[in-house]
Amino acid sequence: WLPGKELELFTSSKILDSLKKSSKEAPPEHPFFDLFEQFQQTQDKLLNSRKIAVLVEARDNLRQELARRKQEQNQLGFDDLQTLLAKGLEGGELARRIARRLPVILVDEFQDTDPLQYRIFRAIHAAARQDYRWRRRAGLFLIGDPKQAIYSFRGADIFTYIQARRDTPPYNRLTMMENHRSSPAMVAAVSRLFEHETPFCLPKSEIDFPQVKAADKANRKSFLVDGRPQSALTCLLLPEGQGKKGSQALSKDDAKELAARFCAQEIGSLLAAGQAGQAKIGDKPLCSGDIAVLVRTHDEAELVRRKLHDLGIASVCGDRDSVFSTQEAKQLRLLLTSLSDLSDTSLMRTALAGDLFGWTAERIYDLNENDAAREQIMEAMNRYHKLQQEKGFLAMLQQLLSEQKTVSRLYAEPSGERMLTNFLHLAELLQEASKQRPGIDALLRWFSDQIHHPEGQAESQQLRLESDENLVKIVTIHKAKGMEYPLVFLPFLWSARVCDKDKPLTFHQQGRLCLDLGSGNEEHLALAERERLAEDLRLLYVAVTRAAHACFFCWGWIKSMEDSALAYLLHSGEPSSAQLAADLARLGETLAVKAYPEIFPPLPDLRASETKESLQAKQFRGHIDTTWRITSYSSLASRKEDSRTEQPDYDEAADEEENEDGQGVFGFPKGAAAGTCLHTILE
Repeated sequence: WLPGKELELFTSSKILDSLKKSSKEAPPEHPFFDLFEQFQQTQDKLLNSRKIAVLVEARDNLRQELARRKQEQNQLGFDDLQTLLAKGLEGGELARRIARRLPVILVDEFQDTDPLQYRIFRAIHAAARQDYRWRRRAGLFLIGDPKQAIYSFRGADIFTYIQARRDTPPYNRLTMMENHRSSPAMVAAVSRLFEHETPFCLPKSEIDFPQVKAADKANRKSFLVDGRPQSALTCLLLPEGQGKKGSQALSKDDAKELAARFCAQEIGSLLAAGQAGQAKIGDKPLCSGDIAVLVRTHDEAELVRRKLHDLGIASVCGDRDSVFSTQEAKQLRLLLTSLSDLSDTSLMRTALAGDLFGWTAERIYDLNENDAAREQIMEAMNRYHKLQQEKGFLAMLQQLLSEQKTVSRLYAEPSGERMLTNFLHLAELLQEASKQRPGIDALLRWFSDQIHHPEGQAESQQLRLESDENLVKIVTIHKAKGMEYPLVFLPFLWSARVCDKDKPLTFHQQGRLCLDLGSGNEEHLALAERERLAEDLRLLYVAVTRAAHACFFCWGWIKSMEDSALAYLLHSGEPSSAQLAADLARLGETLAVKAYPEIFPPLPDLRASETKESLQAKQFRGHIDTTWRITSYSSLASRKEDSRTEQPDYDEAADEEENEDGQGVFGFPKGAAAGTCLHTILE
């Protein structure tokens, strides 16, 4: 049985394609080639159908097996609770009982709702409306912005919002027409950017873009450089690529490098101007904490971080993934494994090559010949082993970091502060876990299980910010939703993730979510691609509107940029090198364009010029009265108590009077019966 690529060699179409374009010879013809063409097409359909059948059967088996195991272990997940509730509401009685208790429903961020959740809300509201006693009190309030629906990967469904809007009478549809976040210039710029017949790739009857204005109490400060107000939007224009035939589109890899560097350089220039008092937001000089760089992936974030570090600009990433998913977790597990078996020198050498010890290959190899060095590191590992057993993992790691000079070595790396934060975070979790799991072996088993099954939603596991300092923030667009930053940089808006026809596709038909496992249907691919673009446009809207004063974005003639959301708005999806400048000019005075310079001007040492406030612990000069006494509630409530001034104790005086006949507060009988009596009276 021949593989698909070898089968193609016998088909008439492959033979025709294999001929050189300059060849004038006719391709060989034979009925066998035509028959094989039909055979291959039939075989491709058969194999594709088999693949789809396997996937469908696997899905059904997984659902059945998961349900069986949950029932066997008496477990329910969040999705199960919603499914069971929706099913229970179908009878009507449960819906009526809930409606009597909760006749009014208010759903915030409704654009992130899925069809099942909306069905639940609607069923309860319908039951409330049917009961004449609750009809006038019943209400279903849905609050959301469809332009910010970006969580489809979590199950949110923009088409659910659209259906809910259709279900709502026109006189009950209310729209906020004022922006309370951004400056008037920024609001006007965003409105100009989204001036399009269908700005979100869907009919305006489903998602409109109303022309809002900045609220009277909105941020009225201006972003100034050298005393002049700056444009709300700034395009950092990348250079054109150079090919054999002259100018051509930049490759994606080249564009990534250039965009990250251009953004870092512009941030450096603004920070230098801020330190010189030339760049301000209102009356306040611009500082690192005023700037955020928004990206889509962790790789993009790391690239931006490196470029900023090269210019001496400190930054911080706002990831909220599990700390157990990091490379630092794997390195600490390796250290624990090595400490659990000090006789295994191979494990120890591997640990020495990690970031905690930072040994070079030459230094590790030298252990073979240098007895003194070998004894010294073995003595240190034994000391760490003993310290971990006696005082815990955190104390051991602190000692290791000090002796191995890990902190200073990591701070010299672009992501060293991030790594050190992760090490210390993990050490705290290991210290806490060791209280219930004495011994290295038990702790190591728990640690390995956490690494294999991290819980990103657990608050204790979520990555911490590596610094509370005033730093440039690098955040994914999804994490930035709901946040506000004075200045926002968007380096990679030209990038897009188009749908792959060879992979499963999701799309909606008549309001229903559909899944295509590989039918090859071109209409399905077009629907899926349209929904992909629509979500990218909403993601672009969220990214741009995070800026309160100004937004900087990189643009240029880049390969496959026509698939991006910004190309759809600026160029109707068909950009060209000649058309680029003209399309940008249509944004008018809201946009400034800066070309990529041939040579970047040198920047001052931003770290050296940073002035840090001298801090010291505040001294306590007060007095705390540690003597015991009985006081009155009225004195405490009126705040008349003073630890330095004795106040009269009215309760004590009253108690002395009542104690003459044994009925004072301390004369109350003791025991369970008296306690139950007092409890009942108070109830």
